Amino acid sequence: MDFLPGSAAEQPSPGRSRSCEEAAGLLLDWLDAHRRIFVLTGAGLSTPSGIPDYRDAEGRWKRRAPVTGPAFIADPLVRARYWARSFVGWPAVERAMPNRGHVALASLEARGRLTEGVSFLESVSDTWEDCNSFMYTHNWWHLALFLIDLDRTDEALALFDGRVWGVAKEFSEDQINAISLLARLELHGVDVGARWSEVSPYLEQRLHDHFVPFLDLHYLYALARAGKQSAVTEMLASLEDRAERAKPFEREAWADCAVPAAHGLAAHARGDYAEAARLLGQAMPHLQPIGGSIAQRALFGAIHLDALIRSGWNDAAVKILQADERERPAVPFTKRALADLYRKLGRAEQAMTADYQAAQLARRYAP
Repeated sequence: MDFLPGSAAEQPSPGRSRSCEEAAGLLLDWLDAHRRIFVLTGAGLSTPSGIPDYRDAEGRWKRRAPVTGPAFIADPLVRARYWARSFVGWPAVERAMPNRGHVALASLEARGRLTEGVSFLESVSDTWEDCNSFMYTHNWWHLALFLIDLDRTDEALALFDGRVWGVAKEFSEDQINAISLLARLELHGVDVGARWSEVSPYLEQRLHDHFVPFLDLHYLYALARAGKQSAVTEMLASLEDRAERAKPFEREAWADCAVPAAHGLAAHARGDYAEAARLLGQAMPHLQPIGGSIAQRALFGAIHLDALIRSGWNDAAVKILQADERERPAVPFTKRALADLYRKLGRAEQAMTADYQAAQLARRYAP
């Protein structure tokens, strides 16, 4: 195993400290030289976000020690204490936002190493066979996202049929994986055939679930794409009622985000892209509290972007795509979308550059 530069042989000469620029350069060189990187952090990464730790800087306990795994399994009173403490401590975790350390790690993850991501996931996929249905389907969902970014959408669709949908069709998390993957494939121009109709019967019983907005928005979009208009209308009314009953700390998630997002998703599904762009644009600033991970919530941003492009809001769409390109510069689809928009805006030179970059990436990823 190789570690970061910093051995005695690499230390600066006595009396001279290494500048931030030199240290950053060494780190970037090291990262570029290694295909797989695992980052192990301590609690110090999360304490700046407001999540309390258990020990002080000297390693002394600041509060009662956390529950251990064996104790949790062996003693029902320990389990009760664990869940009670989790309930009391949850508000601090719920309010926490990523800090600069998290952003740095996310940036490393998004360095554009798509083929390496596929290779790694495929190399460990045999270990997923004993996972529960959610982890099994969710791991394959992650691999499918890499394949979509590599323009290997036919393989991603095959994963939907063989790995993502069909393991536990009644389980909400498996449904979410399936819905998200179908939607992303469609956004990349893939004809998914009758698959929305295959998923929708399992969702019609969830019109009034309202466990978290993140789940509801997936259910509603899938029902709308399957043409279940009566179910969509009923669910929209139920969502609005749930938002009316939201407690003050829930209002951003339900009233400010879920209601306009749901109407925007329904508009997108029926082809009213201008209305979808307007309503989803209202919801986007309030997306974080609805639940799900950043990667999962990215679906709603992608649908919003598609609505902007289809309704001719080219300047707004370009800004979003340019931000996506800065974060993930090795995705051919993003380059092609930028090239199309640059042409519409009369920016021929930028369009040619984006087209060339997309073609170069496509050649690099070709089997």
